[in-house]
Amino acid sequence: MIQPLNKTISTSLAVLLSFTLASCQSNKLQEESEGVQRLGEANGIRWGIATMRESDVNYTNFGTGGHSYSMAMPGKTGYFYGKYDEAMRKTVAFANVVDQSSCTQGSPEINPGYQGFNSLKELTDVSSLTFQEVKVVEFGVPASSCYTGLLVFQQGKFYGVIEPLAVVNGNNLKVRWWVMPTDNGIDFVFSLMFTAWPCILSVILRYFVL
Repeated sequence: MIQPLNKTISTSLAVLLSFTLASCQSNKLQEESEGVQRLGEANGIRWGIATMRESDVNYTNFGTGGHSYSMAMPGKTGYFYGKYDEAMRKTVAFANVVDQSSCTQGSPEINPGYQGFNSLKELTDVSSLTFQEVKVVEFGVPASSCYTGLLVFQQGKFYGVIEPLAVVNGNNLKVRWWVMPTDNGIDFVFSLMFTAWPCILSVILRYFVL
């Protein structure tokens, strides 16, 4: 028996939709973990702030998978973990890794570091960066003498940015973060247009309304 044309089309569309949803599922950002606050989301990019607990097993999830950190020099420097163990599930690869962190120069201990970025304005083509899987990268907060800026990472099918801000409440680390799917088609600099809107609106209200 031949099915009516409209029923055949409906069935075909349903099958196509199911395949489309399945293929997109792997690129869907997860929900953030406890301690992670989302401040905004636009065109596939999320951003916010977070407090990471010091431990190489207490994973913080910005929506891309597990991240962990531990303290090196109290209040000043620490380590972000990359290819650490299978429990992380998604290996974290870091951009612009250097053989020795500026935080360990002049000491017998040598740990990888990274060449960071001053602002999101510089991140106009994240896909062109070189990512490397290492166990750890060492970082410094702005209060240290070895702060190197924004750290870009790739985790599975996602890109992300971490900005170390300060050590708070003992050895917890406060950070800003941004994440997006690798096939998003828009870079992190795009989110600046949205984070700047409150300031722009306040200026408009001040001079043209109030």
